Amino acid sequence: MTGIPLRIVPVPDAGGPYLPLPGTPEADMLHRDLKPGDMWLEHECWAVVLPNYTVWYSGIAAADGSYWTVTGEAPGITVHPSIDDRDPNGWIRAGMLVDA
Repeated sequence: MTGIPLRIVPVPDAGGPYLPLPGTPEADMLHRDLKPGDMWLEHECWAVVLPNYTVWYSGIAAADGSYWTVTGEAPGITVHPSIDDRDPNGWIRAGMLVDA
């Protein structure tokens, strides 16, 4: 399977005990130095930098209110359903970011 391998990195330093909330300007600035495939455990959920440089969080609900199923041991996780990171959607399968 070709794609971008996931790799665990230290939790990004936000200058305090808590990282900024996802989607805020502060979070965007913090995440700019990360690379696609970087992942870390944040507030008991996985954060993964996607190919479009957004950060997907396993514990945040999708637009329809549903959550992703995450299986496996990090960094070799598999996520279902797909992740909306490009057109078409991509996948996290066996520790790899792959095209749909």
